[in-house]
Amino acid sequence: MPKGVSISESTCWTVVRMLVCNKSPEEIRAWTDVSPRQQRRIFKRWKDTADVNTTRGDSIARGRPRKLTSQDVAFLQGSVDTTCDTYLDELQESLETICGAEVSKATIWRTLRRKGYRMKKV
Repeated sequence: MPKGVSISESTCWTVVRMLVCNKSPEEIRAWTDVSPRQQRRIFKRWKDTADVNTTRGDSIARGRPRKLTSQDVAFLQGSVDTTCDTYLDELQESLETICGAEVSKATIWRTLRRKGYRMKKV
C-alpha cells in the first residue's frame, strides 16, 4: 500500500483475522498489501481497544474547547431560523439572558458560519 494512504476498516479486520489464524506477515502482505509494520500497529490497536477503527470519533474533541455548548448552538440556530433578520448584538443579548452564555459577537458569527449560515448578498 502506498505511503500516506489510509487503510480501510475492512482491510484492518482482515489483517486481524489473518494474524489470529497465524498467517505469516509476508502472506498477509501478499493478500492485503499492508506492510508488516502496519500489521503490527493494527494488531496492537486491536489488542488494546478491541477495535481497529482509526478515525477519531465525536467523543474525542481536538483543539481548543468551544465556548458554546450544543444547546447554545441549537438556540442560536432556532433564533436565526425563526427570525432571519436578527443582528449579532441581538443574538448576543438573547443568548446571554436566556442561556447564560457570555460570548463575543465574533464567536456567534463563527459558530453560525460553522453551522452553514452565510451572509445574504445585497
